Amino acid sequence: MIKTIELFTAIRKEVGDPLTSAVLTIAHVLLQPPQKRTDPITALTVDEVAEVLQCGRNKVYDLIQRGDIATFSIGRMVRVSRAELDRFMNLSYDKQSSRRLRLADAA
Repeated sequence: MIKTIELFTAIRKEVGDPLTSAVLTIAHVLLQPPQKRTDPITALTVDEVAEVLQCGRNKVYDLIQRGDIATFSIGRMVRVSRAELDRFMNLSYDKQSSRRLRLADAA
């Protein structure tokens, strides 16, 4: 793949015809490996939330039903914002930390 890209680059430099150069440029772009997303996904599905929390879908639906995790809908699709999931995880971590401190003080 890399040799093909280098070949296209070398030919494009040698060719004086703009049309051929344009075709080679397009071929060069099409042969590039697909780019990974660099922007964070901001709307997560219930399955994605379950994967992040390392729990089942039913547990995520329970958390949503109890109001622990806020959601929004797009038609019939339920989504959780990444910021909301981060808030929930930080809140859960803070509760666990304060509980550990109380238990340590009682001992």
